[in-house]
Amino acid sequence: MPEDDLVKKLVGELDKQTEPYAAWNTAQKDIQKGTGVIRAKADYTKAVSGAKVTDTVEGYATDFYGGKKEDATMLAHRLRSDLGENYGQFRNALKHGDPDRANALIRDATEGKFAAAGLEGVIERIQALSPDERIAAGKKLVEKVGGNDYVAAITNPGALAQTLTQQKRLAENYKWK
Repeated sequence: MPEDDLVKKLVGELDKQTEPYAAWNTAQKDIQKGTGVIRAKADYTKAVSGAKVTDTVEGYATDFYGGKKEDATMLAHRLRSDLGENYGQFRNALKHGDPDRANALIRDATEGKFAAAGLEGVIERIQALSPDERIAAGKKLVEKVGGNDYVAAITNPGALAQTLTQQKRLAENYKWK
């Protein structure tokens, strides 16, 4: 593939990955399948305390990810990892019998994970380009955000992708529905 075509392809991929609903479109099926199972169970609408909270988290993880009961501890660990700093809020939502809040938190975390995964591959490929290709990519990428510092774009394409995503989300607010 000629140098210019590769740069054009990677810039196009990054542009596509930064669309407002790119991650949602990718993760939607998994998220809706998991949260649908949760909504259908009355178990999660009851307030719980003590060790029952841990059991409820493990049950939720098993239901959300579609696993087996014997994998509940491992799936709960995955859930904790996926939620990151929001795990406390998630646990609190289940403790108080609020599956809607718990679902919203895991939906956001899963969508974020899919967004990061999509961008990570493109960014790694951009960083692996030859110096000339990286400069060409940086120039094309920085144009997308209305800037001119292509050196900043090639040294930190992740920050540029974040800026591009934010700009597209803001622009989405001003489009005719």
